[in-house]
Amino acid sequence: MGFLEAFVAVGVLGTASLVGLHAVNKVYKSKGDLDTVILIETTVDSLYRNVRANIALYKIDFKPENENTFLKLQKYDDVATMGFTFPLVFDRTGMKNRESCSYCTNFLAYNIHPYVDNNGLIIRGLFLLTIKLIHPAVVDNEQKPKLLIYNFLIRGQ
Repeated sequence: MGFLEAFVAVGVLGTASLVGLHAVNKVYKSKGDLDTVILIETTVDSLYRNVRANIALYKIDFKPENENTFLKLQKYDDVATMGFTFPLVFDRTGMKNRESCSYCTNFLAYNIHPYVDNNGLIIRGLFLLTIKLIHPAVVDNEQKPKLLIYNFLIRGQ
């Protein structure tokens, strides 16, 4: 085998190994993104199902929307501006109080309040569950954490 053939063989093997490493890296990153989405969706779904099944056991917030700091939060920068502190954290094991998990970086808060229609009328027996959370892996275009907001309509008992 000549020098030229050996040189070409090394180049082909190097290219094949780079392509293989790139594919493994892409799969690993995709798995991480999928794990994040599953964690967030499982946490939100679990909280929603628990509130829906046991609405009578939860505190209902009857403050008007203009007095409620939590409901005013619309983006990540509002959290620091308004001085809001998320009381809960979550990870793969579930939700916890913030004090019990000093290393957790996934923050969560929720509010249950009466549903108000477009005319400003409170609909008796209907409540709006608002869940807001921050996960450091979910970022916006400026690479800042994104405030995720979920709203669910729940019928009272």
